[in-house]
Amino acid sequence: MRKSILVLAVIVAAIAAAVAVGFVQRHSSAMPYKPIDSGYTVLFTDTANGKPIANVRRLVKSNGDWLQITDKLNPDGTVSTAKVAGTAAFGATGIDDADRKLVSMGHALRVQAVTQDLRAAPAFLRDNTVLGMPAVVQGSCTPEGQCTEFWVAPQLSNDIIKVVRYNNKTGDRFVREPISLTFGEPSFAVPTDYPITRSKLLPPTK
Repeated sequence: MRKSILVLAVIVAAIAAAVAVGFVQRHSSAMPYKPIDSGYTVLFTDTANGKPIANVRRLVKSNGDWLQITDKLNPDGTVSTAKVAGTAAFGATGIDDADRKLVSMGHALRVQAVTQDLRAAPAFLRDNTVLGMPAVVQGSCTPEGQCTEFWVAPQLSNDIIKVVRYNNKTGDRFVREPISLTFGEPSFAVPTDYPITRSKLLPPTK
């Protein structure tokens, strides 16, 4: 059981990395920015092998800036909150309200209007629906049996609205499931009075 929990923790970290890669692929920094039609807020639940492990709130403005708040449900019953924002002004930024500091994570690619046909991509698997919206499911599997599927919502400018990651050999399964979607401009801002430090995960500056 302890080993399984460790594996699932690694899976959750890998999901964040995979989602970031998805944004890079769909929103090239060389493309001119295209505002989206409307801001929105999505609430998610994260489960590992059917057990709730986190609640996630994702707020996206019509200018493409976003804020993601993750409330991790710890085994001892406590909740750990993490905030990450992606804005034109600050890039990708971790927000630590407890210590009143920001952690710079490099360039952030904002959500923007896109038009390419997702069904033509090599990773296309099938059409589906989520929260009543059409979704295009893309995904892949490794030779080791680790598979990831992304539900991409054209109505939300191809934002990733659902993630499923599973292992065909071990049976481990992670799901980020949307539970509600509200259209409307959310209100948030990166604190300007917090000092900024550079993430240790970034390559050293020259």
